[in-house]
Amino acid sequence: MKTDVKKIFGSNVFNDAVMKERLPKAAYKKMKATIEAGAELDPEVADIVAHEMKEWALEKGATHFTHWFQPLTRTTAEKQLTKRLSLSQTASRRSISMALKNSQYYALMREYEQTRLKNHDLQMKRYEEVYKKLPEFKSLDESISILSVQYGKKMLNGDPKALSSLKEELAILRQNKKNLLTSAGFPKDYLEPIYDCPDCMDTGYIGNEKCHCFKRSVIELLYEQSNIKEFPTEASFDYFDLDFYPASQYDKTTGKNARAMMEETLNICHRFINNFGKEFNNLFFYGSVGVGKTFLSTCIAREIMEREFSVLYFSAPQLFSVLTQTKFDRNDVDSKNMNDYIFNCDLLIIDDLGSEYTNAFIAAQFFTCINERLIHKKSTIISTNLSLESLANLYTERSFSRITSSYALLKIIGDDIRIKKKLKNREVH
Repeated sequence: MKTDVKKIFGSNVFNDAVMKERLPKAAYKKMKATIEAGAELDPEVADIVAHEMKEWALEKGATHFTHWFQPLTRTTAEKQLTKRLSLSQTASRRSISMALKNSQYYALMREYEQTRLKNHDLQMKRYEEVYKKLPEFKSLDESISILSVQYGKKMLNGDPKALSSLKEELAILRQNKKNLLTSAGFPKDYLEPIYDCPDCMDTGYIGNEKCHCFKRSVIELLYEQSNIKEFPTEASFDYFDLDFYPASQYDKTTGKNARAMMEETLNICHRFINNFGKEFNNLFFYGSVGVGKTFLSTCIAREIMEREFSVLYFSAPQLFSVLTQTKFDRNDVDSKNMNDYIFNCDLLIIDDLGSEYTNAFIAAQFFTCINERLIHKKSTIISTNLSLESLANLYTERSFSRITSSYALLKIIGDDIRIKKKLKNREVH
């Protein structure tokens, strides 16, 4: 059955009427100003339009999309930056939404687009170089464009042999181009598309799966916003040394030795990591100064971020400073954003609880923080030099109850590892 192209052409267009219906009024107004008056497009509006266009296209049954530049000339045709967009890929993007905000995701996507445009410009410069040296090469390109249009018309008119004939003629012209290129001393792939990451062709995705380069970018971003970058690279389970926890040192309460207690703690930490995102758990490290509580917290944080979950590390004074600033200055946008992130990140680490100046307000803020995260099943790790008795006295019975009932309480005993390392270094030198 012959298709009437005139009837279906332009039947699904994200036009002014569709935008007016789907976009927020403020975004629509700004978009109209850009289209009609040439006003600069606000990146936030661009994100809104891109999101609504994608959702609209998916509702229409779209499985792929391309940027199509008009007029479609030789140069703009090369800017067809095409990538796969399917419902499963959309789900894949949403699976990292816990770790990345939409704005962060779109920022990464814009970086990929900038990379593609950069490499496209480099490819165009190579074409200009070849055209200048080989005018006949440009003629072959023009012949390919003309043939494609001619045979396209034949196919629309129902010619059954048009496609096979086009393929044959194009194969001949492309071979002529290769021969001409190499005979002039250019590499045979000199005009091929250029990619920083050939695996995903600088799209961030291989099929419906995130590319390794995209995962690396996500992890780098998560590190930047976590405060973990401030710690040395040795803060990793690879460098964890059980020899700092002697079997000869015993805990008076449990009767267990330091090494056995740490082995049990390590097992719990690894289960916490392996089940993160599938099970909801919290950890509470307590013990004297220098026994490795912060080190353990950082090791866990890095493992969790490698799995693309968001982690936020704060010393207790830093945490309560942000919460206080938000409480008393509601116009501080940065503090408000950080406050939201404290409550919603996948893993919050509160280090050295008790080192801050504590009063009734701080105690109330602490309860609110841990209670809200428990309600929303957001994991938290707390470390402190305080005993459990001191914890109850400083932060109210309610906070103590939440921690003892909802956290794995992991006591660490031993001597100050920092001092041990210094003594060991002196012996070596």
